[in-house]
Amino acid sequence: MKKKNLIVLILIFGLVGTTTNIIYVSPIPSLVALTLFSVSFLLIKRINRVIFATVLFFLASVISVLVYYPESFLEFLFYRYDGNFIISYAPLLFFPLFSYRFNIDKLLSIFLTFIVLLNFIIYVLGLGLENYSGAFKGLFYSTNAAGGFLSIICTLLIVKFQKHKNIKTLLLIFISLFLLYATKSRGSLLGLILGGGMFYLWKINKAWIIKYGILAIILVQIVILSNTYPVYEKHQFTSQTLRSYIVEKEGLISGKKMNIYLRAYQNWPRGLMCFFYSPLIGTGFGSVNDLPFKFDNGYGSLVNFNQQKTKVFSSHHAHHSYLHILGEQGILGFAIFIYLLSSIYSFLRKNAQSTFVQESLLFTFFNLIIMSFTEHRLTSPSNALPFVLIFCLYYIYVNGIKKEHA
Repeated sequence: MKKKNLIVLILIFGLVGTTTNIIYVSPIPSLVALTLFSVSFLLIKRINRVIFATVLFFLASVISVLVYYPESFLEFLFYRYDGNFIISYAPLLFFPLFSYRFNIDKLLSIFLTFIVLLNFIIYVLGLGLENYSGAFKGLFYSTNAAGGFLSIICTLLIVKFQKHKNIKTLLLIFISLFLLYATKSRGSLLGLILGGGMFYLWKINKAWIIKYGILAIILVQIVILSNTYPVYEKHQFTSQTLRSYIVEKEGLISGKKMNIYLRAYQNWPRGLMCFFYSPLIGTGFGSVNDLPFKFDNGYGSLVNFNQQKTKVFSSHHAHHSYLHILGEQGILGFAIFIYLLSSIYSFLRKNAQSTFVQESLLFTFFNLIIMSFTEHRLTSPSNALPFVLIFCLYYIYVNGIKKEHA
């Protein structure tokens, strides 16, 4: 019992820590999982689908790093930026092995109340504001990280209100929505709105429509990239050269509008270019940051690594999770990652031992799926880790319920 309490406490400690990426508290469950997984893996008789899928993605990613630039594992910034999937998904390697029944509904409710009040106090005190824009970033380095985190908090609270309608929860929703709006993170708002639509379709047993919605988003982005990619291919923009190009064409524009141009004409095309040059296994894990690209072979080569000798570890990624993974890990790595996502979705869909937590996680899952079409949210600890840690708590809880009824 003490061991199980400790496991849950480690996850709770990390979950509370997800409210900031300035102080490194949230990675503690990931470090525990990585440390103990190798031992526990030898002792278990049967591995579940989620752990199996996570192991596959870790193997594919680690092999890609070893082939592309093995020294990455010695760089601290690799774990913060290029390799942040390790922090975000490592808990799935270990914690789903446990079973323990506890009051997960109450635990999640306390967490939500604490997080909203903490961030509201920070906002009222005038802390966590970007000096140049006045946008709210809370205890994060960037407004997008704060926006993604608060978007997830909103999804959890909305589901909570559906289950237990009361003034307190409604007030928390209004505060969290206000804070989310204050981040000026449009991708996070989009994720909440469209993710909410997908969740509603799931609730009314129309989940089959979701795939058509996702297909529509993909088609829209294909149209955008069919116009912007040839321009990028010709000019090979960096962020600075693109800014100069846009100012020359259109004059001075707002920062938000410039961000749209950066996504469409520079960030997304980088991921797509890497995929075109090496569609099977990508151009190497971490290679999307390493500019300018240098390839030995042209289009049509199944394998083609980025030969740029200067390695950069930063947040200058493709700002699109799917294009980023396709570019760095190709069809093979992308297929494995989709298998991991489908494994998570399948578990949530089939397990309603706590409908509050199940539906909260499903809404969050859809939110992350949508946000990742405009940002690299699916591996970002500020966005993915809260979801993963709550998912692990729920997995332990479900295992505990099933064990009692076995």
